[in-house]
Amino acid sequence: MTRILVVEHDSTVRELIHVQLRVLGYSPVEPEAGEDFDLALIEPELREGLELARRLRRERPSLPIVFMSVREPTERTESLEPRAHLVKPVGLAALHQRLEGVLAGATRAAASADSSSYIENGFKR
Repeated sequence: MTRILVVEHDSTVRELIHVQLRVLGYSPVEPEAGEDFDLALIEPELREGLELARRLRRERPSLPIVFMSVREPTERTESLEPRAHLVKPVGLAALHQRLEGVLAGATRAAASADSSSYIENGFKR
């Protein structure tokens, strides 16, 4: 099951996102849990959210990051190269479509990187 880190300041909104993710077949993860995750869903208005996104971009450059905000993307948020930016409120269908698209893109990118590494080492498939 795909694990999604959820960083949202409003506990009611956070719980709603958790419910939506579970309905869609994902496993929501809290930052404090210390669990591994496959995608980060971050509210960029939080200073902690931006700091986390910067750290994740440095430490796990291929990790898909999706921003979810009441505002449109800004230069500051776009500089962190999120895979997507959702404007709240987000409906279930829109959330599902965007997450599936981002995860599919991450899978293709990982496969391409594996293939490139394989070829660079002098092997062909």
